[in-house]
This record gives sequence, structure tokens and C-alpha cells, in this order.
Amino acid sequence: MPSFRTPVDIANRALQHCGAKRIATPGFTENSSNCQEIAACYDRLREAELSERYWTFAIERAVLRAVDANTMLLSPSLWAPATTYFRDSIVIDQQGNLWKSNIPSNLGNDPLLTTFWDPYFGPVSVSLFDSTQSYSAGELVYTAPGDGTNRVYLSLQNGNSDVPSAATAWDATVTYFQNQVVTFSSVAYMSLVDLNLNQTPNLSPSQWTTSFTGGTGSIKWLQVGGAEFPSGVTLIAPNIMFPEGAGLSTDPFTQNLFRLPASYLRRAPQNPKPGVSMVGGPSGISYDDWLIEGDYLTSSATGPIIIRFVASVTDVSKMRTMFCEGVALRIGLEVAPTITQSGGKAKEIAGKYQKWESQAATVDGVESGYEDPPDDDYVSVRL
Repeated sequence: MPSFRTPVDIANRALQHCGAKRIATPGFTENSSNCQEIAACYDRLREAELSERYWTFAIERAVLRAVDANTMLLSPSLWAPATTYFRDSIVIDQQGNLWKSNIPSNLGNDPLLTTFWDPYFGPVSVSLFDSTQSYSAGELVYTAPGDGTNRVYLSLQNGNSDVPSAATAWDATVTYFQNQVVTFSSVAYMSLVDLNLNQTPNLSPSQWTTSFTGGTGSIKWLQVGGAEFPSGVTLIAPNIMFPEGAGLSTDPFTQNLFRLPASYLRRAPQNPKPGVSMVGGPSGISYDDWLIEGDYLTSSATGPIIIRFVASVTDVSKMRTMFCEGVALRIGLEVAPTITQSGGKAKEIAGKYQKWESQAATVDGVESGYEDPPDDDYVSVRL
């Protein structure tokens, strides 16, 4: 079990370094000067530490598609205690963090207080479903029936070309899992259990139900928003100021624009230590022209592209212990002059932080080593 579980655990470790009184209440709600000082700098210093090294727990991947005239942006609904969420349902908490359910039938579990949600680091741009495309797990699409409404779906597997709204007929040879939806005799049923095999829906009320929130569709997709799921995500139109030379993907004379994923902090190495090729031979790694400006990446690539990035992880239980100690030292260094009124204590913490920095570079929790460079065009051609 991790030594640090909550932001207050890190805050109290910082106060220990300062020799100051610790925070006694959960969250940064205590009406004390120590609590207020740390609350004012905690998130900024957490993100600063994440941005300075490639901590393995914070490295994520996301599939991005170029912006076109139909691209929308994800707008998750605030988590509601009375709503039952499916596995992979997306919500936002009171502090603006995005979460994805990691259990089926998720009811009454606050993302900030339980372990039944994982941080969401997926795409925030949502494309109109295109039947000529194949989608990867975690990608988002929407369908628009033409009546001013839309339905939002999350792909549950790679190589997914199923039509999201096309209902999946029950099959006696298929094993279904809790919350999966099928149709039987034109009626929609949701599985109440895992490992649901050869249980005829209309004859098995303990395994299937017709009373549920959510629509029908392919079991390769999860509906995460729409009329059938009013507490799910919604979509908003992007307000994009295109950088010079960039435009919609339908414009062949401009570069393409890709919206960066949720909680993006910085680009991580895209090809870390991929292995050694034959001596003098090309590695197969090519240059990219990615240019990151604001919330978007500009490139001549048509996509989809896979980006490897450092995410702004807020869930302390997902952090490495050594990272938490580093944040605690950095916070202690920041607040020590105010809390202790002692320059000597700040100097002492600074020494500990410098020692920690040298140790952090050697641990397995930090991705180190070089990133293989792209092939030299001349060498590739000669070989």
C-alpha cells in the first residue's frame, strides 16, 4: 500500500520537514495558517515536479484525430451520487478533474473519496463517427441523427469499425459482462452479472433487466452521453483560433490541428529506448513536425496520431512514494519562511531537496536514458 494516499498526507510530510503542526482534518478545509499556506501552492508545485521529470506513473498515451468541421469538444457532467455509471463512464469532479469509472454499476462512489474511478487522460476532441474509419480503444465519437441531438460513444477495443448505434443481438454462445446491453426479440436487455452465458434474456430476470439508463448499440462501444444517458457527457463546439498555416483537415493546403488530451502537461519521448538496430542501419524512426501551441498540436500528419505525454496526475494513490516525498520537500521549501520564520529551516530543507533530486534521477520510477534519434535521411538512402 502506498505511504501517501491523499494530498494532506503530502502536506503533513512537508509540515514535518518544517517542524510545524500538521493538518488534522481531511482535505484542505482546516482553518489554520499552515493549511492555507500549503493549499495555496500544492497544485502548482505538484505540476512543477511532474513537468521536470518523466515519472513513469504519469506517462500516458492517447489517440488524436485532426480537427475538421464536425469536431466537438467533450464536456463531462458533474459526478452525481444518485446516478449509476457503467465501467468507463466519464465524469468531472468539483475540482475540475476528469475521471473514468473502473467498475460496473458505479453508484454513490465519490471520485475524490474512493478508488472506484481512475483519472481520465483520453482525448477531449470528439469526431463525428465515420463508417470508413477504424477506431482504437478509448477514442470518442458521436452520432447525429439530424434532429439536433447527438449520442457520444467510447470505443472499447482496437480496430473497431462497428456502427455505435447498431444494436447487438443476444447470442447464446457469447459470454456477456455486467452492464453490457443486447437486444432479444427487439427488446433491449442489460446484463446484471459478469460471465453471463447462455441465459435467455426474457427468461432470466436475475441475469438480465429491461430497466436501465443508457441506450442500445454495439457492445464494442459504450454510450457515455445522449438522450438515453442524461447524466453523461455533453458536447460543445470548439472556439478555435487556428495558428498561422493551420486549418481544417479538409484543407489540403494547410497543416492539421490536433487537440491535446485531457490533463496534458508536456510531451514525453515518443520512442524511448526502442532497441538497437543493425550497426549503421536505419532504426525506422522518422522525424516529426509536431508543434505544440496552447491546447493544440500542429502537424502535416493526417492522423490519427498517437501521442505519448506526461499527464497531470492528481490521485496521490497512483503516485510513487519518492515523487510524493519530492513534492513534500518542495512545498516545505516554499512555506518554511512563512510558517517557521526561520531561514535556517528553509536552508535545511533545501539541502534535503538537492539530495533528493540526485537520487530521483537514478530510480526506476523515472524514465531515463536517451531517446533514439530519427534516422538520418542520407544514411537511410545509402543503405
